[in-house]
Amino acid sequence: MKHALLPHLVLFFALWLTFGYFSSQTPGWNVNSRMALVYAIVERGTFAINAYQDEQKSPLTWTNDKAFLRGYFYCDKPPGVSFAAVPIYALQWKARDWSSWLGRMPQDQWVALSRYVATLLTSALSGALLGCVLLALARRFGLSDRAGFVLSVGLLLGTVLAGYAALFYAYLPAALFTSAAYLLLLDARLKGGDALKRGWLLFWVGLLIGLAWFFDITSGLVGIALSLYAAWFMRRHVWAIWKLVVGGLIPVAVFCWYAHTIFGEFTIPYKYEFDDLFRTEMAKGFQGIHLPRLTTLYYLTIHPFKGLFFYSPFLLLTFAGIGMAFRRKKATQEERTFLPDVVLATGIIVAYFLYNSGYYMWWGGWAAGPRLLCPAIPYFIAPLALWLARKTPLRAGLFASLLTISVLFNFMILAVDPQIPTGIDTKEILKAKVSHNLSSAVLDDVIPRFCSGTMEQNSRTVNALSLNFGNLALGWNGKTALLPLAALWLAVAVWLGLRKQKE
Repeated sequence: MKHALLPHLVLFFALWLTFGYFSSQTPGWNVNSRMALVYAIVERGTFAINAYQDEQKSPLTWTNDKAFLRGYFYCDKPPGVSFAAVPIYALQWKARDWSSWLGRMPQDQWVALSRYVATLLTSALSGALLGCVLLALARRFGLSDRAGFVLSVGLLLGTVLAGYAALFYAYLPAALFTSAAYLLLLDARLKGGDALKRGWLLFWVGLLIGLAWFFDITSGLVGIALSLYAAWFMRRHVWAIWKLVVGGLIPVAVFCWYAHTIFGEFTIPYKYEFDDLFRTEMAKGFQGIHLPRLTTLYYLTIHPFKGLFFYSPFLLLTFAGIGMAFRRKKATQEERTFLPDVVLATGIIVAYFLYNSGYYMWWGGWAAGPRLLCPAIPYFIAPLALWLARKTPLRAGLFASLLTISVLFNFMILAVDPQIPTGIDTKEILKAKVSHNLSSAVLDDVIPRFCSGTMEQNSRTVNALSLNFGNLALGWNGKTALLPLAALWLAVAVWLGLRKQKE
């Protein structure tokens, strides 16, 4: 038992320390909107964020991501991650009365500290736990501890998820909930169909799916896919699905109460957007979603502007895994066993590309990568694991090469800033064509800043990387400040190599 648990513990702490190593000092509207709700609940006992959203009166927390009704401003995001941070901030707020040091802390430092702690105990913690769930899934698909460990690290540090594990967003908590629900369903399916109908397993699956939606509405697509996955294997006992429904409705009921308290109706806050562009575009189509556009798919897949496969090329191997699973005559018994999981993965991946390519703000605003694809990232694991399970030196070398590129790209984004302005006018992006060849902020900004370690600002040279542990604890700047983190992962790599030799 201890032997089996150790890889999960090492992975958990390595990921958590990595995500917690950084603290963005330019969180942006999305983060500020969510934190404003936390501050409003704890400090003022209200859902209205009037005291925190104004640029002139509250420059440290101001946001334009907000809903407006009858003279009051509200966070326009699902409240899940903000509600999760309320008890965390309540303890911090109370600690100001106990500690003279905290009581004298300047407001800018207090906001940065409270935001960092909230992020560390929500997004970063969820990212570390998600890594453990992915490792468990990889083992179910037949990978060794070592291969599963590397794949789990790749899906978190080699994709767009890396940056959002260090920001106060809902993507990582929501992904953790859906992945945990999937793990429960997979285990029950492998034990036989009857395992799903017994006890309250389906209730917990439904609750996890509902929580994911409560944190991030776009996770609803994954929730639908997982519900269909469960229903298919429960088709002989379809009556038992009521447990999944009941579990899922609990978070939905809380959200409805929250929305009705604020707006007097069961709706989502985006209906009352304050910003003219947001409100106008969200009113078109279905909540701003239209038919998919081939041009947008081009930019979301392989183009340097926001291409998922450009910044995470190892994910391209997913298609090889899908192809293997569907070649029934040449498929192994294990691949045939997991064909439903490959179908599930394929459906989720395709659904999110279609949704993202049809959404009016498909580029995700200030985002280094295709952030709206975040909920689908964990589901690349099934086809990738099945492809890796057929061990050959060529496959291992190809995977290692593509994974190295992916981790380098996404670690640079994490270390510099996951929220990079596009530098392109919004109206121009809305009308973008393939021939426009939109420029990449990552290639033009993030990578040069990471490589130099410094940049010019107001006629002086400053650190180009995000504030991190190396800056604060050791006083180091630039890439030198990353040495403790490099030492951590070197130790993990040595441990992993020695562990493999002993097996």
